Amino acid sequence: MKVHDRVQRRAEALDQRDGTGVAALDPAWPEAQFAVVVKVLKVFPNCRRYIHNRALAARSASVRRAGVETPVPGWKRMDWAVAVLPSADAARSPPRG
Repeated sequence: MKVHDRVQRRAEALDQRDGTGVAALDPAWPEAQFAVVVKVLKVFPNCRRYIHNRALAARSASVRRAGVETPVPGWKRMDWAVAVLPSADAARSPPRG
């Protein structure tokens, strides 16, 4: 049986921010506030016809890295977004520069 490297998943995200069943956050996820627990319901292979070759050109500056301050994305400073951000979000602070 061939093992497919790209599969589709049907899953449900479980909101467990109350601490029930959530493992400690992985240190590989700097600045993470919580993790989403996903319960996989069904897995099946993709049709090869619809799988495109992909290659990583560059990591986004918004990808969090340990020891590096993550820049605030521009969209978070837009009026519609600032109004609903948590009070401690860095986007609520004036831009540096």
